[in-house]
Amino acid sequence: MFERLKLRESAKAAAYEAELIEAEARKARAQLQLSLTEQAQAIFSAPAYTGASLTNRNLRGWLPESGSGDADTLDSLEMLRSRSRDLYRNDAVACAALESKKSSVIGTGLLLQSQPMARLLGWNTEQAQDWARGVEDEFALWADNTDCDVTRHDDFYGLQRLVFLSSLMSGDCFTLLPLVRRKGRVYDLRVKVIEADRCCNEQNKPDNSEWAAGIKRDSDGAPQYYSFRQAHPGTYFVDDPNYHKWIKVAAFGDRTGRRNVLHHFVRVRPETARGVPILAPIMELCKQQARYRKAEVDAAVLNAFLAIFITRKTPGGDPLADSFGEFTALNAAASVPPRGKNEVRVAGASVIGLNDNEEISAVDPKHPSGQFDVFIGSLCEQIGASIGVPKEILLKSFKASYSASRAALLEAWRHFNECRSWMVSSFCQPIYEEWLTEAVLKGRVCAPGFFEDPALRAAYCAASWVGPGMGQINPQQEAAGLLTLVEDLKILSRSEARGIYDGGDWESSFAQREWEDSMMRKSGIPETEPQPRKKLPEIKDDEE
Repeated sequence: MFERLKLRESAKAAAYEAELIEAEARKARAQLQLSLTEQAQAIFSAPAYTGASLTNRNLRGWLPESGSGDADTLDSLEMLRSRSRDLYRNDAVACAALESKKSSVIGTGLLLQSQPMARLLGWNTEQAQDWARGVEDEFALWADNTDCDVTRHDDFYGLQRLVFLSSLMSGDCFTLLPLVRRKGRVYDLRVKVIEADRCCNEQNKPDNSEWAAGIKRDSDGAPQYYSFRQAHPGTYFVDDPNYHKWIKVAAFGDRTGRRNVLHHFVRVRPETARGVPILAPIMELCKQQARYRKAEVDAAVLNAFLAIFITRKTPGGDPLADSFGEFTALNAAASVPPRGKNEVRVAGASVIGLNDNEEISAVDPKHPSGQFDVFIGSLCEQIGASIGVPKEILLKSFKASYSASRAALLEAWRHFNECRSWMVSSFCQPIYEEWLTEAVLKGRVCAPGFFEDPALRAAYCAASWVGPGMGQINPQQEAAGLLTLVEDLKILSRSEARGIYDGGDWESSFAQREWEDSMMRKSGIPETEPQPRKKLPEIKDDEE
């Protein structure tokens, strides 16, 4: 009896416990279901920004990966460089884009204008000007000669063009600053420009956290060493003994901190080791418009030919020889392709014979399209906007109104000045500072305290670099505007105005004018009296 009651109680307890477990399980399942529902709602509900939506019909298939600057760049660089160079070689628009930027930013070269900090050095204005002119003359001894180039090919200004164009085309390039003694030369500093492809990991080892794309960086991301292949990986000479050799160069000297390597590239994301070709975002667009232009040109050329096709319905005999004589028959024989090749070469005013039982149809390509210019112009606007070159400058075609053309020129020059500033800080100024250091060491330039006080060294090295001016659409109006800024408002110096006008050196021009005026006085030629300024007529906006 008691045993039976005991078993019954045990069964009730077990059932109650099972019921509790089941209740806990149901609760857990409910909580899990709620959590999954909340997560799903979080994923698929409309976010605050439509651009982040995963359910929007126009965006739900757009799921780009989010990687670091190196992750998004390094694996693609080799192909990007190859395609960028191919576009420069073979596409007129891409070539014009890069050449326009090079001509406007660098032109004949960025010229040194030494501007020492007179107040910090304790000089008056005349002392600072005298020292600056002496340094500029001394710098010209080095910069105006091709011996400044380690390959003895370009002077300093040609090297500027080379570095800028290579950086645009390949994404980046490098400059080494070796000291090489040469007979008859005062200075030993040389400039060695290295193409981007040569900076790579030794023996082409995969990138890792220590070495990536030929650069070893410290914990702060600053470069420590560069690994350069001693021969270009695509060298023409298959027997080059340096093909499988690399050299490691320290970014900075151990004792002096001297910069041994200059890395020229525009960084668009933090912690990025290498640069990307400027044509990278528009490569597909450039290639497609090049194909379209070629197709239109080919069709237009074919449309320009006047050709007669003769079909032979029966074998035997040569209708061309019978009808047009021996010369035409020879032309026809040359026009009939060999068996197995489906090609007919068409020339102007030609008579083409076809093979037996062959005939021609629909030789009317109707090209070029009436919308060709409009369509190509629209594509060039997109290409130019991507690289900072308006369509008018890209195509060298100013057909709009004066206001529109000048606005395009001003907008382009804003971008060119930005590029020029980068070029100065990346290439011109660091090399000038290295040259000035050697000049002071050799006693060619007097600069007390140059090596003792970093502040004094910075004061001596201060300089600006002047390049070609913007150019003028209406020189008379724009010269009058500069005259107002210099003489009336006094917010520009004459040197600054000359730089804006054509990029020239006002001081050298002033000295030349002084000499010319003195020669005229000695020759008895009367000087021309300055005429009062006349009010210039306003230019209408619709004036072409």
